[in-house]
Amino acid sequence: MSYYFDRDLDRNGILVEKNLDFLSPELLAACTRKVYAKGELVVEAGAVLKDVGFIESGSCRNLIYSPDGSEKSSFILDSSYGAIGLLEVFCLQKKIISTIVASEPTVILHLPLEYVYSHFMNDNALLRKCCFHFSRALLHMDDSSVLQYYSGKDKLIYHLTSSCRSVLKEGEVYTVPNSYEQIGSLLNLSSKTVYRSMQELMKDGLVSKQGKKITISYPQYIEMLTMIS
Repeated sequence: MSYYFDRDLDRNGILVEKNLDFLSPELLAACTRKVYAKGELVVEAGAVLKDVGFIESGSCRNLIYSPDGSEKSSFILDSSYGAIGLLEVFCLQKKIISTIVASEPTVILHLPLEYVYSHFMNDNALLRKCCFHFSRALLHMDDSSVLQYYSGKDKLIYHLTSSCRSVLKEGEVYTVPNSYEQIGSLLNLSSKTVYRSMQELMKDGLVSKQGKKITISYPQYIEMLTMIS
């Protein structure tokens, strides 16, 4: 059975699967339709994941709060790609990763999780469409957005390898210049989380400590790269 009743091409002539392409009449009937005003909160980071939101019309954006209290957005979700909560489902997350607000008047269809699990996980064709859909969403995200789905330890590894990439040569040692507080500000993590994650990396032999400084050798850098590749 084909669920395609809303097809379109993007500016490059590539088929775009709209959010409603996922949903059979049965799944559409199980959705709750809600209208959001511009700027209205759709879901807040840390909230328990209860459903997946498919955008019928309009668009949403994420909010990232900086240590100075300012906010920015790093990705947009609309009816062509990205569904609210879908990445969390496939990352086995029980809570929402990123705060989402409506960028304009937006209509969202909320599908309860029990339908997502029972239908998406048992329908290979539907699952393939789903994977294609959120893969397109990932392509539109910048690094800071994707990092939201990493654990604290993986965020730290990403940060350290990125810092080493252009300066560390074979046979050399890189000294981490930032404090735990500074790294936490860059990664939106608490200094306690950074400290705990750094201790785990030391225990795993991925970083070393010389006095009060954290250092990374070239072999340690290469090993960390394999962990995030």
